[in-house]
Amino acid sequence: MSKIAREIGASPSSVIREIKRNRVPESSRYLVAQARNICLRARLCKKAGLCDNGCMMFCRNCQGGKCNELCSDFLADPCPMLEKPPYCCNECANRYGHGCDHPYMFYDPYMANELAKKRRSESRAGIDCTEEELERINFIVTPLVHQGQSPEHVWASHAQELSITPRTYRNYVEAGIVDVINFHLPKRNRYKPRKKKDGPKEEAPSMEGHLYEDFLALPEEKRAKAVQMDCVEGRQGEVPAILTLTFPLLEFQVLMYLERKDQIHVKLAIDQIQSLLGDSFAELFEVILTDRGSEFKDHQKIEYGKNGVKRCSVYYCDPQRSDQKGFCERNHAELRRIIPKGTSLRKFEKTDMAVLGSHLNSYLRPRLNYTSPISNARKAGLGELVDGLSYALLEPDEVVMRPYLIKDILAR
Repeated sequence: MSKIAREIGASPSSVIREIKRNRVPESSRYLVAQARNICLRARLCKKAGLCDNGCMMFCRNCQGGKCNELCSDFLADPCPMLEKPPYCCNECANRYGHGCDHPYMFYDPYMANELAKKRRSESRAGIDCTEEELERINFIVTPLVHQGQSPEHVWASHAQELSITPRTYRNYVEAGIVDVINFHLPKRNRYKPRKKKDGPKEEAPSMEGHLYEDFLALPEEKRAKAVQMDCVEGRQGEVPAILTLTFPLLEFQVLMYLERKDQIHVKLAIDQIQSLLGDSFAELFEVILTDRGSEFKDHQKIEYGKNGVKRCSVYYCDPQRSDQKGFCERNHAELRRIIPKGTSLRKFEKTDMAVLGSHLNSYLRPRLNYTSPISNARKAGLGELVDGLSYALLEPDEVVMRPYLIKDILAR
């Protein structure tokens, strides 16, 4: 034992405990005598007929060795040699030939490893949570998740009341321990590889000086502050849409209702924002990055206000590269939790954008250290815009990220 301990860098007592803890009565790696009577009462036993086959001799003399399994009075005779090194039968000579009259105990390293894994698994089975704690978690979290909130959002405002982490809660959901199922949790975004077209790409002459490569040539400070613009469509074939303008560093998103998805209504929406901000519009919306949708193709309508003075600069992403305005696309994923694809926008009104914007921008974001876009927008000097759009900062528990937020709108 001491030699083994020195070689593996452990104490002799640790080696002894390892052998005793993981030794097994059978192992395919070691030769044993199968038909043995190892009962402590064997010499004086007079039982017969345990097999019910008409045999008249004593069962202790049976060559089949079934006495150990069939007899209700069987009592194994432990081997005294197992109480001293090597504490196993691996190299014992008595098990060859006639065989010993005691149960075998072997140390098989492969089986020992499996036993250790099983013990680790069993020790971690179940949940480290009392019944009272689990009831409190269900009481607090379940209603908020049904409102469309993610576990991270809930924990950001209730961490002191909950004894587990969001990751543990997701594991409980997966195991079916809590009152929420995976269907209720927000889906993770999945991105598929972008398609690329072979051959040279011809750019429209009207976009010269407004391409993505021109955007990349801007100073880093301007690119970081660039507002990303896009449109969210309703049911296929309908003309209304929602214009979105996203501030990437703040994850704050402006929602403007468009009665028609065209260049004229996009210009009217930008004009409305300019009227809310006045002179500060040029500073906040100095650079706008958008895609090549038909409603954005005429950059001059967007860049120049009613008085003919240039108010911003518009740049376009490369074709089929919406990932170049990724912050906007990620925010759309949150908006789609309230307005799923295929939802009609015909019954929406401009005033409804205040409700959507309040819930969407009050949702706590992990990338913002679990603060809300509205609070960050006010700190960044966008308070005038927030107030002008009638966005209200909601309490975390009041935020709803489910389609039933707009059920009254759709029921008009």
